[in-house]
Amino acid sequence: MWNRQQRWSGIRGNQTDTERIAYIDLIETMAIIMVIFCHELVIGTSVAANIILQFTTVTAVPLFFMANGALLLNAREFSLRRHIQRTAFVFTAVVGWKLIYYLVMLLIFGDVYREIPVTEMFRYCTGLNMSNPYIPAEHFWFMYALLGIYMIFPFIRIAYDEHREVIVFLCIVLFFFVFFYTDYSQIAEHLRVYRGIRMISFDALKAYSFPFAEGADELLFFLTGGLVHERNYQKKTSGMEQIITVVILAAAFGVLLLQKYLQTGTFHMMWVRLDKDYQRIASYMLSFMIFRFFCIRKRILLPGLFRFFSMRTMNIYAVHYMLCYLYLQFLFPFYPEQNLGIHTLRTVAVLFASIGITEWIRFVPGLRRILGIRPVFYWKKLRNPGVSG
Repeated sequence: MWNRQQRWSGIRGNQTDTERIAYIDLIETMAIIMVIFCHELVIGTSVAANIILQFTTVTAVPLFFMANGALLLNAREFSLRRHIQRTAFVFTAVVGWKLIYYLVMLLIFGDVYREIPVTEMFRYCTGLNMSNPYIPAEHFWFMYALLGIYMIFPFIRIAYDEHREVIVFLCIVLFFFVFFYTDYSQIAEHLRVYRGIRMISFDALKAYSFPFAEGADELLFFLTGGLVHERNYQKKTSGMEQIITVVILAAAFGVLLLQKYLQTGTFHMMWVRLDKDYQRIASYMLSFMIFRFFCIRKRILLPGLFRFFSMRTMNIYAVHYMLCYLYLQFLFPFYPEQNLGIHTLRTVAVLFASIGITEWIRFVPGLRRILGIRPVFYWKKLRNPGVSG
């Protein structure tokens, strides 16, 4: 979401240096809508609602990481200095938005938020979720995970450019210790409880040999995006390949629904997330095939529309969670309707409200830079229309 400049500096492939990558715009637009759809807005207990939420919750964030990986790993040039600046800007923006969240809660709910110790505020700004008193900012975990990848990205980029087999090996390691391990452990536990069969355990191997404590699944999504783009961008595919893609998509989603049913016993209930949903093989395959499906498309309809939303994904992401929270606190009690149609309308309303709230910040240079607002508005254009942005 933060890598707009990469699209203008050039991505390896057939496009020119100034051509945007339309499928990335589409992917990010889809992802940000799905993120809003599954955040805090009450949707009801219908089977359809639960099935749609199962799809959105396991694909939205992985698609964001894949889009970032496709852009950063395949950029024609890499500058360590610019990368460090970008990383610092991302961190500054997250801190800025979290402070805004704190101020909003202080203004609305008053004195209880004045009593937060400085040490707790520091922990809050550097990644802690504030629960007492509550601040609805836990969705910024995504940005901290992205920062973790940015910290090691220079090493990844060297391996990606000069020793691609190292990246492939890393992907295999991540897949085994995260995705295979998660599903295998669930199957082993099921067999132990219901069949009395004891399977071998990889717990000790993961505990003592796996070098990544957190964020391993996000790193694999990031690397996968880079590899998929490099190998499949606008690639010619046969009709049979496309049929196979659709079949794999359907099978992966079917497996996720089965896993969810085994966990809950029903789909007709208030929403409950599948345990470790991002770390399931089916989640990985579903996100992988969606990303590849759009990557090979030579033409994307309505590219200008998707470009508009894609350039503002960070703006929307930063604001939407607070809007969802305030909606539940102040508006939902007056109109507690819960169904899929109403939920979709609320999602669209939050989407455009987020854009409306952040759009004016584009015209305030200092604040725009601190909060990472995109796209950049250049005041010089008003005086010199020839200046390029």
